[in-house]
Amino acid sequence: NKKFGVVQFIENVNCESIIGQEVTLSFQAKATSNLDDVRAAIIAWDGTEDAPTKDIVSAWESEGTNPTLVSNMTYENTPADLNVTTSFAKYSVTATIDTSGAKNVAVFIFSNVTGTTAGTDKLHIGQVQLEKGSSASDFVFESYTDHLQRCQRYFQGYNVDAAGIGTSAIFTNVGHAYTTASRFRSPLVTPMRVGPTQTFAALNLIGKTNVAVTSSTYTARTTDENVTTIGGNFNYSTASAFNVPNGLNGGSQVFAYLGTNGFYQLSAELGV
Repeated sequence: NKKFGVVQFIENVNCESIIGQEVTLSFQAKATSNLDDVRAAIIAWDGTEDAPTKDIVSAWESEGTNPTLVSNMTYENTPADLNVTTSFAKYSVTATIDTSGAKNVAVFIFSNVTGTTAGTDKLHIGQVQLEKGSSASDFVFESYTDHLQRCQRYFQGYNVDAAGIGTSAIFTNVGHAYTTASRFRSPLVTPMRVGPTQTFAALNLIGKTNVAVTSSTYTARTTDENVTTIGGNFNYSTASAFNVPNGLNGGSQVFAYLGTNGFYQLSAELGV
Protein backbone atom coordinates (compact mmCIF):
# COMPACT_ATOMS: atom_id res chain seq x y z
CA ASN A 1 0.00 0.00 0.00
CA LYS A 2 2.76 2.41 -0.94
CA LYS A 3 3.97 4.57 -3.77
CA PHE A 4 6.49 2.99 -6.14
CA GLY A 5 8.52 3.77 -9.23
CA VAL A 6 11.40 2.80 -11.47
CA VAL A 7 14.53 4.87 -12.12
CA GLN A 8 17.11 4.57 -14.89
CA PHE A 9 20.48 6.33 -14.66
CA ILE A 10 22.42 7.42 -17.74
CA GLU A 11 26.20 7.10 -17.85
CA ASN A 12 28.07 10.40 -18.12
CA VAL A 13 29.61 9.53 -21.49
CA ASN A 14 26.07 9.13 -22.85
CA CYS A 15 24.51 12.26 -21.36
CA GLU A 16 27.24 14.94 -21.57
CA SER A 17 25.65 16.23 -24.78
CA ILE A 18 22.25 16.85 -23.16
CA ILE A 19 23.39 18.50 -19.92
CA GLY A 20 22.50 22.17 -20.24
CA GLN A 21 19.98 21.39 -22.99
CA GLU A 22 16.23 21.06 -23.28
CA VAL A 23 15.21 17.40 -23.42
CA THR A 24 12.02 15.36 -23.71
CA LEU A 25 11.22 12.08 -22.01
CA SER A 26 8.53 9.98 -23.70
CA PHE A 27 7.14 6.53 -23.06
CA GLN A 28 4.15 4.25 -23.53
CA ALA A 29 2.14 3.45 -20.40
CA LYS A 30 -1.06 1.96 -19.07
CA ALA A 31 -2.19 1.26 -15.51
CA THR A 32 -4.97 -0.44 -13.61
CA SER A 33 -7.73 1.96 -12.62
CA ASN A 34 -6.62 2.39 -9.00
CA LEU A 35 -3.30 3.89 -10.13
CA ASP A 36 -4.87 7.17 -11.11
CA ASP A 37 -1.81 9.37 -10.53
CA VAL A 38 1.25 8.37 -12.58
CA ARG A 39 4.06 10.88 -13.00
CA ALA A 40 7.43 11.18 -14.75
CA ALA A 41 10.55 13.10 -13.80
CA ILE A 42 13.82 14.07 -15.43
CA ILE A 43 16.44 14.23 -12.68
CA ALA A 44 19.98 15.63 -12.53
CA TRP A 45 22.70 14.15 -10.31
CA ASP A 46 25.46 16.59 -9.27
CA GLY A 47 27.44 14.23 -7.02
CA THR A 48 30.34 12.00 -8.04
CA GLU A 49 30.31 11.22 -11.74
CA ASP A 50 28.75 7.83 -12.56
CA ALA A 51 28.15 7.05 -8.87
CA PRO A 52 24.55 8.19 -8.26
CA THR A 53 22.74 7.11 -5.13
CA LYS A 54 20.62 4.07 -6.01
CA ASP A 55 17.83 4.96 -3.57
CA ILE A 56 16.90 8.36 -4.95
CA VAL A 57 13.95 9.08 -2.63
CA SER A 58 14.46 10.67 0.78
CA ALA A 59 10.73 10.75 1.65
CA TRP A 60 7.83 9.50 -0.47
CA GLU A 61 5.43 12.05 1.09
CA SER A 62 1.63 11.89 1.15
CA GLU A 63 -0.51 10.94 -1.82
CA GLY A 64 -0.58 13.68 -4.44
CA THR A 65 2.70 15.24 -3.25
CA ASN A 66 5.87 14.56 -5.20
CA PRO A 67 8.51 12.49 -3.38
CA THR A 68 11.41 14.40 -1.85
CA LEU A 69 14.71 13.42 -3.45
CA VAL A 70 17.99 12.70 -1.67
CA SER A 71 20.89 15.16 -1.68
CA ASN A 72 22.51 15.87 -5.05
CA MET A 73 19.35 14.82 -6.92
CA THR A 74 17.25 17.58 -8.52
CA TYR A 75 13.95 17.49 -10.39
CA GLU A 76 14.45 19.32 -13.68
CA ASN A 77 10.71 19.32 -14.31
CA THR A 78 7.84 19.42 -11.84
CA PRO A 79 6.21 15.99 -12.02
CA ALA A 80 2.45 16.14 -12.50
CA ASP A 81 -0.36 13.62 -12.98
CA LEU A 82 -0.22 12.35 -16.57
CA ASN A 83 -3.76 10.92 -16.44
CA VAL A 84 -2.59 7.48 -17.54
CA THR A 85 -5.51 5.25 -18.57
CA THR A 86 -6.07 1.49 -18.72
CA SER A 87 -5.01 1.41 -22.40
CA PHE A 88 -1.53 2.03 -23.77
CA ALA A 89 -0.86 5.60 -24.90
CA LYS A 90 2.19 7.80 -25.33
CA TYR A 91 3.10 10.35 -22.66
CA SER A 92 5.91 12.90 -22.48
CA VAL A 93 7.48 15.55 -20.26
CA THR A 94 10.02 18.23 -21.17
CA ALA A 95 12.71 19.98 -19.11
CA THR A 96 16.00 21.83 -19.37
CA ILE A 97 18.87 20.13 -17.53
CA ASP A 98 20.32 23.24 -15.93
CA THR A 99 21.44 22.06 -12.49
CA SER A 100 24.93 23.45 -11.82
CA GLY A 101 27.58 20.73 -11.85
CA ALA A 102 25.28 18.00 -13.17
CA LYS A 103 27.22 14.81 -13.90
CA ASN A 104 24.47 12.31 -14.71
CA VAL A 105 20.84 12.31 -15.76
CA ALA A 106 18.12 9.93 -14.60
CA VAL A 107 14.52 9.30 -15.60
CA PHE A 108 11.99 8.35 -12.93
CA ILE A 109 8.48 7.05 -13.66
CA PHE A 110 6.34 6.51 -10.58
CA SER A 111 2.89 5.98 -9.11
CA ASN A 112 1.97 8.73 -6.67
CA VAL A 113 -0.87 6.70 -5.15
CA THR A 114 -0.54 5.25 -1.65
CA GLY A 115 -3.55 2.91 -1.55
CA THR A 116 -2.22 0.19 -3.82
CA THR A 117 -2.61 -3.59 -3.62
CA ALA A 118 0.31 -5.86 -4.49
CA GLY A 119 -0.45 -8.24 -7.34
CA THR A 120 -3.58 -6.34 -8.33
CA ASP A 121 -2.52 -2.79 -9.15
CA LYS A 122 -0.08 -2.72 -12.06
CA LEU A 123 1.78 -0.08 -14.04
CA HIS A 124 3.02 -1.07 -17.50
CA ILE A 125 5.65 1.04 -19.26
CA GLY A 126 7.64 0.64 -22.46
CA GLN A 127 9.33 2.43 -25.35
CA VAL A 128 11.06 4.84 -22.95
CA GLN A 129 13.12 7.45 -24.80
CA LEU A 130 15.03 10.55 -23.69
CA GLU A 131 16.13 12.92 -26.44
CA LYS A 132 17.31 16.44 -27.02
CA GLY A 133 14.53 18.84 -28.04
CA SER A 134 11.19 20.23 -26.95
CA SER A 135 8.97 17.45 -28.33
CA ALA A 136 8.91 13.68 -28.55
CA SER A 137 9.78 11.96 -31.81
CA ASP A 138 8.85 8.42 -32.82
CA PHE A 139 10.45 5.70 -30.74
CA VAL A 140 13.64 4.30 -32.28
CA PHE A 141 13.57 0.52 -32.39
CA GLU A 142 17.16 -0.77 -32.21
CA SER A 143 18.21 -4.12 -33.60
CA TYR A 144 18.34 -6.91 -31.03
CA THR A 145 22.13 -7.16 -31.43
CA ASP A 146 22.69 -3.44 -30.79
CA HIS A 147 20.39 -3.48 -27.77
CA LEU A 148 22.09 -6.57 -26.31
CA GLN A 149 25.55 -5.04 -26.69
CA ARG A 150 24.41 -1.83 -24.97
CA CYS A 151 23.15 -3.90 -22.04
CA GLN A 152 26.35 -5.95 -21.85
CA ARG A 153 28.36 -2.78 -21.20
CA TYR A 154 26.72 -2.85 -17.75
CA PHE A 155 25.94 -6.52 -17.10
CA GLN A 156 27.15 -9.90 -18.31
CA GLY A 157 26.58 -13.37 -16.95
CA TYR A 158 26.25 -17.09 -17.33
CA ASN A 159 23.24 -18.95 -16.00
CA VAL A 160 22.95 -22.70 -16.33
CA ASP A 161 19.16 -22.98 -16.35
CA ALA A 162 18.61 -19.93 -18.56
CA ALA A 163 20.98 -21.45 -21.12
CA GLY A 164 18.84 -24.57 -21.23
CA ILE A 165 21.85 -26.86 -21.13
CA GLY A 166 21.12 -29.07 -18.16
CA THR A 167 22.63 -29.03 -14.70
CA SER A 168 26.22 -28.00 -15.43
CA ALA A 169 28.22 -26.08 -18.00
CA ILE A 170 31.89 -25.31 -18.60
CA PHE A 171 32.21 -21.61 -19.37
CA THR A 172 35.92 -20.80 -19.25
CA ASN A 173 39.30 -22.45 -19.04
CA VAL A 174 41.66 -21.70 -16.17
CA GLY A 175 45.44 -22.13 -16.08
CA HIS A 176 48.16 -22.23 -13.42
CA ALA A 177 46.37 -24.15 -10.67
CA TYR A 178 47.87 -23.82 -7.20
CA THR A 179 46.97 -25.34 -3.86
CA THR A 180 44.41 -22.67 -2.90
CA ALA A 181 43.90 -20.64 -6.09
CA SER A 182 43.86 -20.90 -9.88
CA ARG A 183 44.61 -18.05 -12.24
CA PHE A 184 42.15 -17.09 -14.94
CA ARG A 185 41.96 -14.57 -17.77
CA SER A 186 38.66 -13.81 -19.41
CA PRO A 187 38.02 -11.46 -22.36
CA LEU A 188 34.63 -9.78 -21.91
CA VAL A 189 31.84 -10.33 -24.43
CA THR A 190 31.47 -6.56 -24.75
CA PRO A 191 33.79 -3.96 -23.15
CA MET A 192 32.33 -2.79 -19.82
CA ARG A 193 32.38 0.76 -18.49
CA VAL A 194 34.41 -0.07 -15.33
CA GLY A 195 35.81 -3.15 -13.64
CA PRO A 196 32.68 -5.14 -12.77
CA THR A 197 31.53 -6.63 -9.47
CA GLN A 198 31.58 -10.43 -9.53
CA THR A 199 28.84 -12.55 -7.95
CA PHE A 200 28.45 -16.29 -8.33
CA ALA A 201 26.90 -19.47 -6.98
CA ALA A 202 27.82 -23.12 -7.53
CA LEU A 203 31.04 -22.11 -9.30
CA ASN A 204 33.55 -24.94 -9.39
CA LEU A 205 36.88 -25.88 -10.90
CA ILE A 206 37.62 -29.29 -12.34
CA GLY A 207 40.90 -30.85 -13.38
CA LYS A 208 42.08 -34.14 -11.95
CA THR A 209 39.95 -33.20 -8.95
CA ASN A 210 36.95 -30.98 -8.30
CA VAL A 211 36.81 -28.00 -5.94
CA ALA A 212 34.28 -25.23 -5.15
CA VAL A 213 35.33 -21.61 -5.67
CA THR A 214 34.93 -19.54 -2.48
CA SER A 215 36.01 -16.10 -3.74
CA SER A 216 37.57 -14.34 -6.70
CA THR A 217 39.89 -11.39 -7.19
CA TYR A 218 40.93 -9.83 -10.48
CA THR A 219 42.71 -7.00 -12.26
CA ALA A 220 40.91 -5.23 -15.09
CA ARG A 221 42.62 -4.43 -18.37
CA THR A 222 41.42 -1.07 -19.63
CA THR A 223 41.49 0.31 -23.18
CA ASP A 224 40.57 4.00 -23.27
CA GLU A 225 37.49 4.11 -20.98
CA ASN A 226 36.52 0.49 -21.58
CA VAL A 227 37.37 -2.62 -19.58
CA THR A 228 38.08 -5.33 -22.15
CA THR A 229 39.50 -8.19 -20.08
CA ILE A 230 39.63 -9.33 -16.47
CA GLY A 231 42.24 -11.69 -15.07
CA GLY A 232 43.01 -12.86 -11.56
CA ASN A 233 42.46 -15.74 -9.16
CA PHE A 234 39.63 -18.11 -8.39
CA ASN A 235 40.21 -18.98 -4.74
CA TYR A 236 39.22 -22.17 -2.92
CA SER A 237 40.04 -24.34 0.05
CA THR A 238 43.09 -26.58 -0.26
CA ALA A 239 42.88 -28.91 -3.25
CA SER A 240 45.18 -31.78 -4.08
CA ALA A 241 46.24 -33.29 -7.41
CA PHE A 242 45.80 -30.03 -9.34
CA ASN A 243 49.52 -29.55 -9.79
CA VAL A 244 50.66 -32.00 -12.47
CA PRO A 245 52.82 -33.43 -13.90
CA ASN A 246 55.10 -34.48 -11.10
CA GLY A 247 53.70 -31.91 -8.67
CA LEU A 248 54.96 -28.91 -10.67
CA ASN A 249 53.45 -25.81 -9.08
CA GLY A 250 51.17 -24.05 -11.55
CA GLY A 251 51.37 -26.84 -14.08
CA SER A 252 47.69 -27.76 -14.33
CA GLN A 253 45.04 -26.80 -16.86
CA VAL A 254 41.56 -26.81 -15.29
CA PHE A 255 38.11 -25.58 -16.22
CA ALA A 256 35.57 -23.43 -14.40
CA TYR A 257 32.05 -24.76 -14.52
CA LEU A 258 28.66 -24.03 -12.99
CA GLY A 259 26.73 -26.64 -11.06
CA THR A 260 22.99 -26.97 -10.58
CA ASN A 261 21.33 -23.54 -10.35
CA GLY A 262 24.75 -21.95 -10.72
CA PHE A 263 25.46 -18.48 -12.07
CA TYR A 264 28.41 -16.19 -12.66
CA GLN A 265 27.61 -12.49 -13.05
CA LEU A 266 29.60 -9.33 -13.79
CA SER A 267 27.87 -6.03 -12.99
CA ALA A 268 28.99 -2.51 -13.82
CA GLU A 269 25.55 -0.95 -13.45
CA LEU A 270 25.15 2.63 -12.23
CA GLY A 271 23.65 3.22 -8.80
CA VAL A 272 25.41 2.59 -5.50
